[in-house]
Amino acid sequence: MALLGAMIKTLMAALLALGALALPTYAATFSMKRGLNLDQWTT
Repeated sequence: MALLGAMIKTLMAALLALGALALPTYAATFSMKRGLNLDQWTT
């Protein structure tokens, strides 16, 4: 049981690290899409 808990903690830490790495690129693409939508809305 303890081994399973450690495995889950390790997996969660790995997912968190991947999320932290992927978040800036996702935010950049999202802001770009939002900017394009705002440009279309104003013109």
